[in-house]
Amino acid sequence: MTLGQAVRKGLLLYRDIYDNKPPLLYLLAAIAGNLFWFRFILTIFCLTAIVVMSKLIETVFPKSPSAKTVGTTLFALIISLPTVEGIIANSEIFQILPTVTGVCLVVQEKVKTKNWFFAGLLFSLAILFKIPAIFDFAAVVAFLVFFTPKKRFNFPGQLLVLATGFLLPLAASCLYFGIHHQLRLFSQVAFMQNLGYLSSWKTGTHTFSLANLSRTDFFLKGMFIFSGCFILWWQKAKMKDLPFLAAIWLLFSLFGATLSERPYPHYLIQALPSFTLMTAYLLVKKPKAAFFLPLSAIILVFVVYKRYHFWYYPALPRYKNFLDFSLGKKDKKAYFSYFNGQLPQIFDLAEQVLASTQKNDHLFVWGDDALLYVLTQRLPPTPYVTSYHIIDFNKFEKVASDLQQNLPRFIIVKRNFGPFPQLEIILRNNYLLVGSQGDYDLFSKRIY
Repeated sequence: MTLGQAVRKGLLLYRDIYDNKPPLLYLLAAIAGNLFWFRFILTIFCLTAIVVMSKLIETVFPKSPSAKTVGTTLFALIISLPTVEGIIANSEIFQILPTVTGVCLVVQEKVKTKNWFFAGLLFSLAILFKIPAIFDFAAVVAFLVFFTPKKRFNFPGQLLVLATGFLLPLAASCLYFGIHHQLRLFSQVAFMQNLGYLSSWKTGTHTFSLANLSRTDFFLKGMFIFSGCFILWWQKAKMKDLPFLAAIWLLFSLFGATLSERPYPHYLIQALPSFTLMTAYLLVKKPKAAFFLPLSAIILVFVVYKRYHFWYYPALPRYKNFLDFSLGKKDKKAYFSYFNGQLPQIFDLAEQVLASTQKNDHLFVWGDDALLYVLTQRLPPTPYVTSYHIIDFNKFEKVASDLQQNLPRFIIVKRNFGPFPQLEIILRNNYLLVGSQGDYDLFSKRIY
């Protein structure tokens, strides 16, 4: 939301305001303007994805209404549960709609040429939400090339049309940032920098190297996918082709979901469509021997869940918190405290800043509380809005220089967050402590 706010004010992504994801999530946040409309857009995406997923299940399993009913219900529940952060406007949820729609286009009995093009375009849009979506595209390409009969897929002609659609949004993005003379920065931050991100959870550094990558499960998972696809290809004569798509897709999407080996539950949402298809497959009338494939796939998901110790968030207490607030059993402060004990303090700080600043004044926050920029509608005079980026990329000198050149009206410091010697000097020379809220100190620029 902070980056979306910056885009609305005319700042250029990556150069003027920084995060290390592709641009579409920030553009949606800019269109939304506030959290309500951002979540409203998410709701539209999810509802549409449910409809498309229902159509996809029907296409893959055309003679099994029970598979469609159960699969669609399962998909609708999981994509909206707080247990896996399904209610948060994350890239992984937004990318589901273009991904599922792209798959739905290519599995039809007779696929028109324009559908191959639009499918490629949709997969590209999914990647412009978040890079791991490229593995969903890779799964579809692998399925089309190695598992699809020639009467349904003409290789390489239709693959070329698919690739053309895929490259168009990426080329348009490059052209936009090229016009602004920031093509190198765009490609480095939105794409290349994610290579270092892959191993940073285990190694503690964003620097990419094969040595760092070897300390993760990257190569092991790659060999597992290759082996799994080979076994499926070896057995492809024993089954219809479309169920194989679900199995291949699940392998690749789990690879994408566990790419960085971080335990954030919303990462698993990338594997939800393929997991739904495999679960629905259990309800299709077929020989008993064919149960091995969906059961193996479902077991694999739970093994991955345990292997990477994915977090989860209880759903019922969250709903109870909302119900208590709605019925007047909790005040706003107690309601906010359920999510984060420091949230009431953050809202109080935001109100103080709003009351004492003008629209174009700047704010700087030392601490990973970028929501203060959203609540105050004030931006920092530096591209970096989260302190962990400053720390991870060692941008202390850069940020200190930005602050010196354009001293913000207020600086908020979270005590005991971490050392920032240059900031301490700036505060000592130019600011006064004017208030505190819990763990936060509020500094105001001196007026000479």
